[in-house]
Amino acid sequence: MNGTICYLRAGRRLRASGEFIERSAGMTKVKPHRPGWGAVWITEAEIEAGKEKAPYKPRERRDGGPTTAIKPSKPKPPPAPRWQQLVDRVRIYEIDHSPKGWPAVEMSFLTALADELERTQQRLANFLALTG
Repeated sequence: MNGTICYLRAGRRLRASGEFIERSAGMTKVKPHRPGWGAVWITEAEIEAGKEKAPYKPRERRDGGPTTAIKPSKPKPPPAPRWQQLVDRVRIYEIDHSPKGWPAVEMSFLTALADELERTQQRLANFLALTG
């Protein structure tokens, strides 16, 4: 027995395959084709079960007509620009707190807000230099 072996592990529904490694005491050692998986020991019954494959049966509609292709789903809209995400988050703090109060914010948020302001200022300065 050499080469590729198909098998169906006990309790599983999907067949698997792998490369034959060795045979010992009625068990067969196989290296599955799935990346990162180690070798497994399988029985003769699992090898026999893996040889049988259910016949292909296309789907049928309830009314007996032919099946149609699945309509492609709409693509996800692109995420809002980073500055808009930051502004939305600041507006949430504005709603929950009084103007003189200071909400608890994370330093990473304040750093991201400052970085975005600096990037925007640099882009604006470059734009004004080109038009001026």
